[in-house]
Amino acid sequence: MKNRIKELRLKHGITQQELADKVFVSSRTIISLEKQQYNPSVLLAYRISVV
Repeated sequence: MKNRIKELRLKHGITQQELADKVFVSSRTIISLEKQQYNPSVLLAYRISVV
């Protein structure tokens, strides 16, 4: 399943580091999520959804 994290992050003008800071993870985690190399936990998915 394709995720839209990068698309929505760019639409809202948020950098990878800013998103990472808001959801309490490293920017490397955001990069991995955007490349679909990592599946987020339910908690992380929720945190991203409310940013």
